[in-house]
This record gives sequence, C-alpha cells and structure tokens, in this order.
Amino acid sequence: MSGEIWIIVSNIASVCSIIALPIAIWQIFDLKTKVEATEEGIKTVLEIKEHDKLSEARNLVESQYTEICKLLSLTNKSGKNTQNIAKTCQSINGNISSCIVSIPPQYVEIMDSLKCAMENVEEYISTNPYNDMHLKDARDYLNNAMQELKLEEKNFDKKSIGIATK
Repeated sequence: MSGEIWIIVSNIASVCSIIALPIAIWQIFDLKTKVEATEEGIKTVLEIKEHDKLSEARNLVESQYTEICKLLSLTNKSGKNTQNIAKTCQSINGNISSCIVSIPPQYVEIMDSLKCAMENVEEYISTNPYNDMHLKDARDYLNNAMQELKLEEKNFDKKSIGIATK
C-alpha cells in the first residue's frame, strides 16, 4: 500500500513538472522582454539628458558669441578700457571652458572648435595693442560650434520623432 502511494505521489510530481516547465519558459521570455524594455527606457532617458546638456551648451556658446561680437564692435572706438576688455575675455574663456567640461566626450569637433576659440581669445588678450584678427577667429570658431550644436539638436529631434511614432 505504501508503495502505491509513492507511485501516485511520483506521478503527480511528474505531471506538475510537465506543467511547470512551459510556465517557467514563458516567465523567462516575459522577463527578457521587460529587461529589454527597461534598457530602451534607460537609453532614451540618457539621450534626453545628453540633449539637455547640448542645449545648455548651445545657449552658453550663443551668449559668448554675442559677447565677442560686442567686443569686436568696441575695438575701433576710442576710450576703451583695456582692463574691462581683458576681464570680459577671461570671463568668456571661463564660460567656454565650463561648456567644454559639460559636453559629452563623443562630440570631438564641437570641443575642438571651442578650444580653438579659447586659444584665440587668449592670443587676443596677450597682443598689445589688441589684434582684432584673433577675436574674429574666436568668433568664427564659436559660430562653427553653434552650428554643430544646432545640427546635433536637429538629429535628436529626428530621433525623438522616430521614438514617438513607435
């Protein structure tokens, strides 16, 4: 009698195993799809953060571009204060430097343009009398950086449209 009970228990266990195997496989595939969805969500959040950093950098570069244009308009006028010009240039370089730090490292061309702009502003400060050519070059490099940042923003907008239509 006790042998028959163990056979019955063994048969019940076998049936449960047969039923449990497909359920376990289904749960594994369900977990896999949830992990993939989570990875996509994290990737999207990181892209949005990167876009925000680039947007902030673009705003900062535009403001420094404006500052350099103001300096260029003052260069040929009499009565300019060289100390104020030097302080403004140092401020511009400080802001560009913080912009370089905030830009993700894969944007090498943008960072190179910003570094060249900083070098030209430093050269402008070091020349006596001031040489407008360095300031014009710095303005051009900042303009290049602005255009590249705007292009990256357009590329992100295309990506976000693609995400929204999925």
